[in-house]
Amino acid sequence: MGNMKFDMSDLNEKGYIIIQAGRYPGKLTEWVAYKKEETGNTVNALTFEIFDGEYEGQNIRHFVVVEPGHLMRSKQRMFRTLVALGVIKPEDRSGEDGLTVSSIVDEVNDDKQDVITSFEVNGEKRKVIGCPVTLVVVEDTNQDGDPTHKIRHLEDISALGESVKDDDIPF
Repeated sequence: MGNMKFDMSDLNEKGYIIIQAGRYPGKLTEWVAYKKEETGNTVNALTFEIFDGEYEGQNIRHFVVVEPGHLMRSKQRMFRTLVALGVIKPEDRSGEDGLTVSSIVDEVNDDKQDVITSFEVNGEKRKVIGCPVTLVVVEDTNQDGDPTHKIRHLEDISALGESVKDDDIPF
């Protein structure tokens, strides 16, 4: 069998993969929401799976926080997230009724978190799980000061151009 040799330079001090800064194709695999009692904020934890390239199959999380004291900023973050995921479309703003968006809670998991798989946009139910998106990943450090990564923001999947094959998109 012989000796095993691994290049582990892409792991941090705790052995977790460090996804290098860049743009990656991802699909949303989980969206849970929960309230932080100490702040009153609602935390939306989104899990994405990278579906192409060097980090294919790796999961990465992104958080969208709704702060009651900063509602306008919170609405902007949520709007940008839902536009990047393709849940909100440009034509949704054309009606006289404005734009209303509501999450649809399918269940509550064992951790007492709301599990969200779709949204209602102007009365129309739209699936969010499986939606493709461009993940803009940057370098970061964790609470222990170890190098890691985070999603800076999301962009429409078309931001990757021709590098993503049509058959990689899950719908």
